[in-house]
Amino acid sequence: MKQPKPRFKHDCDTCIFLGRFKRYDLYIHIEEPKTVIARYGSDGPEYVSGMNFTSQNVALRTAYDRAKKRRLL
Repeated sequence: MKQPKPRFKHDCDTCIFLGRFKRYDLYIHIEEPKTVIARYGSDGPEYVSGMNFTSQNVALRTAYDRAKKRRLL
């Protein structure tokens, strides 16, 4: 199955796209400190991020789980 492309602009060269979840594009930032990102728009601040919030935000948890599955964490 072909992976979808991101819907929103994300200009970080050290992030890996993890696919889509609901209205979000999911990423893992692979440089230290590693973090997960859920982008909901192309404007700079239109995202949520943080490893500490994976228990509170289902999109960030999904990004975390996908990154773990791909052995990026």
